[in-house]
Amino acid sequence: MQRFVLLLLLLAAMLPLAADDAVLIVPPGPTTDTFVTLRLNVWCNPIIRHTVTRTGSVIVVEATPQSGTCPSPPFDLPYDVPLGLLPSGQYSVEVRIPFQTFTDSFVVRNAGPGEVEIRPFAVPTSPIGSRVRAVYPFGCAGVNCKDVTIDVGGVAVHAAQIQGSNDGSIFFTPPPHAPGLVDVTITANGTSFTAKNALYYYDRNAEPDPSVWERILFPVLFNSKGAHGSDWVSEAAIHNPGRWFVENFNRIDTLPCIDYGCSDLLSPDGFLSFGGAGYANGVALLVPRSEAPHVAFSLRVRDVARQAEGFGTDVPVVREEDMHRDGIPLTLLDVPLDPRYRTKIRLYAFDDASNFGFVALHKPSNARVTAFTIPMSRSCSGVACAATPWYGEVDLPAGGTDERVNVYVTPGGYGAMTWAFASVTNNETQQVTIVTPDGRGGLPCNPTCPVN
Repeated sequence: MQRFVLLLLLLAAMLPLAADDAVLIVPPGPTTDTFVTLRLNVWCNPIIRHTVTRTGSVIVVEATPQSGTCPSPPFDLPYDVPLGLLPSGQYSVEVRIPFQTFTDSFVVRNAGPGEVEIRPFAVPTSPIGSRVRAVYPFGCAGVNCKDVTIDVGGVAVHAAQIQGSNDGSIFFTPPPHAPGLVDVTITANGTSFTAKNALYYYDRNAEPDPSVWERILFPVLFNSKGAHGSDWVSEAAIHNPGRWFVENFNRIDTLPCIDYGCSDLLSPDGFLSFGGAGYANGVALLVPRSEAPHVAFSLRVRDVARQAEGFGTDVPVVREEDMHRDGIPLTLLDVPLDPRYRTKIRLYAFDDASNFGFVALHKPSNARVTAFTIPMSRSCSGVACAATPWYGEVDLPAGGTDERVNVYVTPGGYGAMTWAFASVTNNETQQVTIVTPDGRGGLPCNPTCPVN
């Protein structure tokens, strides 16, 4: 028995350890025109070779790590597995490392419209109120498209749900369907046109697929009384400038829901403004990746107790391309410690378990670095966790008059999508300045910088 236990311990010591997101899809929302890569986030022993087998929509990766014991402490060793260009479809991935198996799935969208253009890309499995726009060569035939038939994943669209538009396109209500990709066929004048894998049905009660949805982080949505008689409110706005509806996975507003869809269904040229509440630690709006680049967002915080002194301060709404991954620090330069201000650092991370973050303060004047750990937490359950970031904050200690530091922040673990910013509030006027991150280099090389 002792020899058996010893053997297990030795095997465990030789295993690569996985980060929270063991398998990442790069880019996160691939299309048929993008080169797809699997990034394996492993710690301990590096992977030295791999094989890939693809059978239809099933991809199996056999990875072999270097033999030997794990160094202490272990360090991250990402390994990229190129998959190349893939046809549109829904793929499942199985990554096999000795004594460990990791699974994932992702969707590859069509890069551009074929003979039929379908927008939006994603609709719920019970699409009550959903509207899909179709553009195809014939346009709308007959009065109110009565000569047009539409088939969605083998289910015919009722004629009463098909309507023509003034720009020659067709709008229709998609029928209920099981989750997954489906073809859309439009027939008119005896001719049929089919768009393969044109529409993706998703289940609102299932965890959203990150290859379909982009997280758009609203860092603060709240109403709160503050210090020195301040009364803070946040105001957000969303605009869909396109000619088609955009249906988001979730809602982040507090508007009353009178009709189906409310703000998760943005109409063509739809504009929505709302006061933020309920998300003091931030929240993500999950927008279809096919539509996210076209939708615009804004967020402002105001002290309504001092409205005569200003209209507030813009807070960045953060797209995924502006977040950091792979443990890369976020750099906040020239942050004041002057006692005339209150300076707070806010940290955000999206992954399975970001329980803490690191903050380092660097004073360029004397190259001194002060580092400390910040606990991070979140409160959510079920599918809501996909939109809820791990959050931490810290008030920087007051320093001398006009004293400033550079701040380097690493929220969460390796593989997490992260962001951070500093809010600087004037104690007298309550005016707020936002310091946002830039650069991906981390702490300066002092005292080990090369000498010329």
